[in-house]
Order: sequence, then C-alpha cells, then structure tokens
Amino acid sequence: MANQRNTSGIGRITRSRRIERRKERWALLIASIAIALVIAIPSVGYVINFVLPPREVVIQVNSVEYSLGDIVKLLRVYQKQAEANQGTFNLAVLPFQVVNTLVENELIKQNADSAGISINDEEIESEVRKRILGPIDNDSQATQSELDREFAEKYRRYLNLIQYSQNEHYEMVRLDLYRTVLIEVLSEQIPTNQEHVHLYKMMIANDQEADEARTDYIRGALFEELVQSYDKDPETIRKGGEVGWVPRGIFEDIDELIFDTLEIGELSEPLPELNIQATQEIKLQLFMIAEKDPSREVSPSHLNTLKLSSLDEWLSKERAENDVQNNFDSDQYEWIVKQLSLSAQRKQ
Repeated sequence: MANQRNTSGIGRITRSRRIERRKERWALLIASIAIALVIAIPSVGYVINFVLPPREVVIQVNSVEYSLGDIVKLLRVYQKQAEANQGTFNLAVLPFQVVNTLVENELIKQNADSAGISINDEEIESEVRKRILGPIDNDSQATQSELDREFAEKYRRYLNLIQYSQNEHYEMVRLDLYRTVLIEVLSEQIPTNQEHVHLYKMMIANDQEADEARTDYIRGALFEELVQSYDKDPETIRKGGEVGWVPRGIFEDIDELIFDTLEIGELSEPLPELNIQATQEIKLQLFMIAEKDPSREVSPSHLNTLKLSSLDEWLSKERAENDVQNNFDSDQYEWIVKQLSLSAQRKQ
C-alpha cells in the first residue's frame, strides 16, 4: 500500500512538472513572438515608408518604366541647382511638370528614328561644355588646355552637386537635345509668311457693360475710348486694347472668330474668360479686327509659340499610338514633397 501511494505521488509530481514545463514553453514562445513583433514593426514601417515607395512604378512608356525614386532623384537635381543659385524651387507644380516631361522625353527618344532625328556623343559633349563653361569669349587668351582643365574641374564640382554620374548627366542632356532638335525639325513645316489679323481686345466686367460698350461702339465710339471706359488693366488701357498682328494658332480658341467670322472694324459678341490666376472670376472679352493681311512674316515670338504648338500636336499623336501610363497621384506627390523637405533640412 505504501509503495502504491509513493508511486501515485511520484506520478502526480511528474504530471505537474510536465504541465509546468509546457506552460514555460508556451510562455517562452509567446515572449519570443512578442519580441519579434517589437523588432519587426519598425522594420516593416521602414520598408513601407522608405524601401517600397522609391521602387513604385509611376510612369511606363511602352516597355520603359520610371519609378518614384527616379522622379525624386531628378527633382533633387533641380532642388540643388536652385539652392546653389539661390533661386526658387516650386514644389507646388514642379513634380507634376517633371512627371509630364519624363513621359514626353521618353516618347521623343523612342520615336526619334521615325521623326528623322539622332544625337551623337560629340553633340552631347559640346552641349555639356557649353552649359558648364558658358559662352566662350573670343578675345580670351586662354589656351585649349586651360579651357579643358577649367571644364574638367567645374564639371566635377557640378556632378558632385547634383549627385549624378557622368553617364546619367549625359543621358539627361541627350533627352534635352532630342526635344530641341525635334522642335526644329517640326518648325520646318511652319510657313514663315502667313495670314495675319491686327487684333484688339478688351475685358468687360459683366453682360450689362458689354451691352453698353457695344451700343457705344455702334454709335461711333472708338475702340480705344471703350477700353478707357470699361477695361481696368493699366497696360491694356495704355495700348488702347491693341494685341498686335497675330497669325493662326496663337489664340487657337478664337481662331475661327477672328479669322473667319469677324469683319474688319466689327465688334465681337462678348466671350467668357476665366481668370484662374486671380479669384476664379469670370470676365467677358470683346474683340475687334482692325486690319487683315493674307501674307505677313511671322514674328520670332509667334514663331516660337507655333513651334511649341507643333511639338504638342506631335506628342499628342504619339501618346495615342504608344502605350503610355502615368499613375502619379496625390499620395505619391505627398511622399515626394516629404523626401525633398528632408533633403532641404539636411542641407541646412
């Protein structure tokens, strides 16, 4: 009987120890999981906030992709240039401009052959030297070797400033040159002599004033007099409402009106204009054509505008014919602003 009691007592002790050991193992396992979570949570946060976003694809043009990190890297170039030159760095619009420019430049690069343009290394080297050294003074006594040393030193400092390799910077310049050459190729299709109209314009506050101005004009008031009475802009008043000689394409929204509808000396119906820069106030505008010329030389400023319009038309066509995806959104914009703000703080 005594042996049986001893045996059963030992059994109870053994089971109790097993239960305690099992509890200890579970406690150790739970503690290990808790410690792992404590360690992992900051790591996960770091990955989510700093590792994954730069790899996120924002732009795709056919098979070529640009990540959020690529965009930040390019924006930092502009940021450092602005800091070095004590210029402005507009975060409100620049990220969107950079995204759009990357899409356009990639379209130009991929379709350069079909557009009949090419850029060689010598042209890139020449452009880089021009940007780094600036215009060369023909009266300068500097030798070529001295200019080469000056270029090498300034270029080294510049690459160090923007944190780009030479190959990366050369590629940036290559894309700029593609755009420049394409504009010149497209401009060859723009006639240097075109139909023009001598345009006048004035702003009116509301429909009532527009009716009054039109009535005054019918009764014999000069356009310049109407401008003085109704327009509030000092520069417009100084010029008497004269815009000048303009060809088609400068004001595309009113081309049909000023070239095909209005007769010389006729005052147009009031058209709305949204003043986005100010207070979202809708004003009205009146137009008048003083003269027409079927063939007049296009001014340099208007020619430049027409060149850019030709580029926009070309890009619009290529966007439609290529696989272009732009996924840039507000969350990515906020992440970019944060990264650039951190860069600016480190600089300080």
